[in-house]
Amino acid sequence: MDFRIATSQDTPQVEALWAYCFEPKEDPFFQYYFSNCYEPENTVVGIQEGQLLSTVHLRQYNINVRGAILPTSYMVGVATHPAARRGGVGGALLLHSLEELRRRGQGITILMPSKAGFYQQYGWDLYAPKVTLYIVWGPLKFLLQNLYIQRVVLNVVCLIIFITIVLKVKAFAGMKGCMIRVIDLFLMEKQVIQRCRI
Repeated sequence: MDFRIATSQDTPQVEALWAYCFEPKEDPFFQYYFSNCYEPENTVVGIQEGQLLSTVHLRQYNINVRGAILPTSYMVGVATHPAARRGGVGGALLLHSLEELRRRGQGITILMPSKAGFYQQYGWDLYAPKVTLYIVWGPLKFLLQNLYIQRVVLNVVCLIIFITIVLKVKAFAGMKGCMIRVIDLFLMEKQVIQRCRI
């Protein structure tokens, strides 16, 4: 498989893969994204025998790291055609994209996946996991009428979440949230140092 930056001629195939994997073309978000946000020059595609089989969109942003504003790519629309899944195409696409970002001088990339475990094997890690707790307060209503006890219960819940995050329980593999990957630690540190001096 060959990976390269998309061209405007790839747009119909990029749209078709997005429509299959995410929203149909009639969806308002699809219309908005491809009318206002899509940039072929910031999209990596995987092509095999003339067929576009995978894409990742590298949305360009700046991120503030300790006061230094660094260019970064927010990866969206990571997609692989069903016929090419389970063969390492998605992972190869990500690794090629990281090389492209390194070539561009970007030391950090972020994404918000539906399944964190897939990306963790390629070096991403959760920095803001999305945790949803459902607590049945009914049986605790009597106890929770006391403000002090409410604070204790809330602190215990927060401690459980914190311990879970620190221990990186395997349950995180299926979690959603924000992920970050340092592409080139030396490059990122150099950029932070240079920009903090300004």
